[in-house]
Amino acid sequence: MGERSIEAPIVEASHVLDTFATELAHVEKIGSCVRFTLTTEHHIPGDGLERVVVAKIVLPIDAVAPGIKKTVLTLMLDVLSIFSAKDDIWIC
Repeated sequence: MGERSIEAPIVEASHVLDTFATELAHVEKIGSCVRFTLTTEHHIPGDGLERVVVAKIVLPIDAVAPGIKKTVLTLMLDVLSIFSAKDDIWIC
């Protein structure tokens, strides 16, 4: 995957449903890609819990670090907005 000087627009040609997961259960390296297996808990009456795979996402290895960076920056902005809304906390 080569370097791009501009980002291509995101197009959602058909409606893509959200998939809810409670855990990133496995991360596997497969050649030049990484597969993330996402699960959620399923309650079984009388037996307890099981973890059910709800999605497997495969990304080129080159896309993983930028994806982590975007995730961290997004979460940091949420945390900063919470703290900056309080009068007694200063963020420089």
